[in-house]
Order: sequence, then structure tokens, then C-alpha cells
Amino acid sequence: MSYPNPFSGVCSIMFKMGSDADVTINIYSTSGRLIRKLLDGEALGYGYQAVEWNGLDGDGREIANGIYLYKVIARSNGEKVEKSGKIVRIK
Repeated sequence: MSYPNPFSGVCSIMFKMGSDADVTINIYSTSGRLIRKLLDGEALGYGYQAVEWNGLDGDGREIANGIYLYKVIARSNGEKVEKSGKIVRIK
């Protein structure tokens, strides 16, 4: 889940981990283009997690208004779990 949604400044992507895992979080345009990689295989522990996104792309530029998709990928003990959602950006 992302909060606030829609957002204009910073939003948080929140999720609960069932166990320790290596986590990747990617932000995509609706056409599937990678906008930003928030985490890249970083070790996170069991419990609730919140990762902030400031609305900037991978080059540090502010993104345009619109709908974006995020994907959270957790890998642990040979298993992979993926969850995705939508984020709306308004200025």
C-alpha cells in the first residue's frame, strides 16, 4: 500500500514482511518503463516496513503528474514473492 495516494511530495510504500528477505522495489510508468529503483536486493527484517519515495526518477528529475506502478519483490530461502500497486502523482 502507498500513502498518501495520490501524492504531491513524498509517499511511502508500506508492506509487511513474513520473514527476513532481500527486497527490491521498482517504480514503473504505465507503459512499463523503469522510472526508479528504490531498493535493490536490500536486506529487510520481519515486520512492517515503509520505504519513502520523493517523486524523483533515477536521474533525480521530478516525475510528471500521472499514474505509476510499483513492484515489491522479496527473496528469501529460495522463494520469491511479488506484490504490486498503483501510485498517483499530482502537483
